[in-house]
Order: sequence, then C-alpha cells, then structure tokens
Amino acid sequence: TVELNVNWKQTKAITYNANKGSGAPASQTIIEGMKVRISDTIPTRTNYTFKGWATTSSATTATYQPGGSYTANKSITLYAVWSQNKVIVRFNTNSGTLASSTTYNGTTYTWTASGGTVSRKVGSGTATSDFFTINYGSQTGSDGLPDRSDTSTYLKITRSGYTTLANSAWVCKSGCTTSGKVFASGTVYNASDFCNASSANCTVELNANWQKVHTITYNANGGSGAPASQSVINGSSFTASSTKPIRTGYTFLGWGSSSGATTVSYTPGTTYTPTSDLTLYAIWKINKVNFKFSTNGGTVQATSSSSGNTYKWKQDSNGIISRTDPNGSTYSEVFYTLDYGANTNSSGFPNYNNSGFLNITYSGYSAPENYEWKCLSGCSTNGKLFNQDSVYKASDLCDASSSDCTVVLGVNWKQVQTITYDAN
Repeated sequence: TVELNVNWKQTKAITYNANKGSGAPASQTIIEGMKVRISDTIPTRTNYTFKGWATTSSATTATYQPGGSYTANKSITLYAVWSQNKVIVRFNTNSGTLASSTTYNGTTYTWTASGGTVSRKVGSGTATSDFFTINYGSQTGSDGLPDRSDTSTYLKITRSGYTTLANSAWVCKSGCTTSGKVFASGTVYNASDFCNASSANCTVELNANWQKVHTITYNANGGSGAPASQSVINGSSFTASSTKPIRTGYTFLGWGSSSGATTVSYTPGTTYTPTSDLTLYAIWKINKVNFKFSTNGGTVQATSSSSGNTYKWKQDSNGIISRTDPNGSTYSEVFYTLDYGANTNSSGFPNYNNSGFLNITYSGYSAPENYEWKCLSGCSTNGKLFNQDSVYKASDLCDASSSDCTVVLGVNWKQVQTITYDAN
C-alpha cells in the first residue's frame, strides 16, 4: 500500500499595469519553479509607442518584453514603458542656395544641404537634418517656423528671381497629413498640423515655397528722375508709380512698353498684373508755343485769296482772329504752333496787311516798320515788339520748357500823322 501526498506548490502572480494606457494583459499565475512566458498582448496609449515592461511606473527603459520569460518565484507588477511619439520637421532649399554659415544671437550655425535637405550644426555640435522634434500633442516653440529670407541671420536661403511670402513661406514636400499644405514663418503650429503621430513617430519635410518675382523697371527715355524699380510676386498686381520723370520742353504722358511707343499702355496710379519682367518707357509730348493774332482794335478782311486758295477770316469781341485752312470751312484761333526749341520759318510772322492772306486795317493807324507786332498776352515779356520779317526762337515768345504756352500778338498800331505842304 502506498500513500501519495498532494505536491503543493505556492502560487504567485504577474499583474500588468498599462501605466496610463489601456488594454493591459490579464494577470498570470506563477507556479514555483516554473518559467512564465510574458504576455504577448500589447497595451495601447494614444500618442505613445509601447517599449516593453518594467517594475516601476516611472521607468524609461524596459526590463521585460512580450514573449520573454519570468523565472523569479515571487509576485510582481509590470508597468508599461512608453515613449512619447515625435513629429520631426525638416526643411529643403527647393533649388535655392543655402548660406554656409550664419550667426544668430551670438551663436554660429553651420549649414549644409544634401538633395536640398538642410542640415544644421550648432557651434561645434553634430550636424542634423532634424530641425524640430516635437512631442505629439505639443507645439512648435513660440518663434514658430523659421524665416528663410534673403536678409536672415539664421536660416538664409536665396534664389535669384524668387522670394517667399511670410504667410506661405513653406510648403509640404513629403510626410504631411495634407499633401502640399502651406505653412507660414513665425507661426506656432501644433504637432498634429504636420502629420499623425498618434501611433508612431512621423517625419515631414518642408520646401521653401518660392514665388517668381517680376521686376518693373522705369526708363525716363530721354528725361530724368525715373521712379525706382518695383518687385511684384507672380500673379499679384502692382500700381504703376505716381512719380513722374521730367524732360525740358516735353510733357510726360505716361508709360509705354518700348522706347518708341507713342500710345500710353501704363498710367501712373493704375493697377496692372504682370506675367513677366517689364521695362516701362516714358512717353513724351513735345511742348508747343501756340500763336494767336489780334486785330488790336482794327478790322480783319473777311475773305482773301492767294495762289488758288481761299481763306476765311473773323474776329471775336476781343479782336482775336480765327481763320480757316485753305478752302476750308472750320475756323481756328491758333494761327500756328511751334515746337519747343524750334524756330519760326524763314518768312517770320505773317504780314498784317497782306491783301492775299491776312489783311487787317485800322483807319488812321499803321504799324511801324520792323515793329509790326506787339505781345498782348502770354509772352515771357508782355508788350515785347516783333518784326514780322524776322525769324524767332520759340523761347523768344514764351517758356514752354514744362508745358505748352500760348501768346497773343496784336498789330502794333500807331496813329498816322499827316504832314501837309503848302507852296505858299
């Protein structure tokens, strides 16, 4: 007869704590002297990655891994070890040129780019392309994303003929939740604005968001004082400069697209949208001296004929004479015009008492030879006398250096005195 005793073994337990996560494995029983396989069940925690199990809730390094063995003959509580997920932000020059070294707030930065991806070394430290590492659920620093501007003393990326705008300085190249998303410099972003690191780390790379720049250049085209050039982002508009150039003897009309243009294409103060670089040329109108003539108390002949041409004449209440073109019917007060800098023709002014053309009479009066015309208004020197047979410069009459000017010349009447001889 044999008698068998129950082979009692003391039991212990492994208890699992998700440590702020969820889905911890069920407890396991430990039988003295036997190995226990650590549960393969993995807990979850939003924004964190499970690293394994440890014996304290504050541990950052795992002691046990799922599927591993536990051999100690005692009860234990295993706590999940978590690593907070990260968003890694990188930058790319996107065909721009990266400054090799900058100094910002007393710190020297060394910059390199491989395939456009920017790497940064702070002082004598180690270069890294991981510009920002943001805990998921957190934000960028208070300075936000960097400015890449041409004048930056930190991250300086340039590209000839291009610029970036502060409100759209960067555009997602890869890794973003939203492909092609645009980001502003100097703006604070949540980690989740870049990519979804709720279950694992994620990396984004942002391109410099270059915008083509058109240059508007002004050419005074024979004048001086052209406005400064303007820069315009492609697709944007510019207002043509209100600064007007100057040119002696000419009036500025506006801007044209070639040096020989006579029609204004761009008006100062008006808005335009360019599609390429532009050079705008000043369009000028030469100033004129306008001549009018007055009977100055006399009477003009109504009709005259010469060389088969007929002219019609009339005067207004002030004595200003109007005439028609040869054989015409439309009257004009302006007798003729003279370009600034030019001279009258070789015959000088019209003869005031030419019966075949201009014929003005005034009973008892005549104009003295060599002083037939007198300036009544508009001249630089009013009352100035002119010889009808002399050639004059435009500037002898009035100053058209900045605009047109008009003079009125009247017959320089002098009363005729009669000398009577008596043979006595």
